[in-house]
Amino acid sequence: MKSITAISNQSLFDIALQEYGAIDAVFDIAALNDLSISAQLTPGQSILLPEVVYEAEIAQYFKGINKMIATNVTYEPAEEIDYRFPAGEFPISL
Repeated sequence: MKSITAISNQSLFDIALQEYGAIDAVFDIAALNDLSISAQLTPGQSILLPEVVYEAEIAQYFKGINKMIATNVTYEPAEEIDYRFPAGEFPISL
């Protein structure tokens, strides 16, 4: 069975897109590794990859450019942010 070594800031969603070309693969990867789909991966963690095919062309693109996807960066805001929306309706123009 194939496996991949997680890099810094990489999520199971990143691995699903990178290896299978589809985020749908996250469910199979998570189940195989007994992880939640939102599990925090640690750099160097070995992740088993199921033998399934999703979007081969997209996966081949990432393999061809020799890039690994790592989008799981979280930032702590310097101060608390308060989101407020004005009361009333928002007009929509078409």
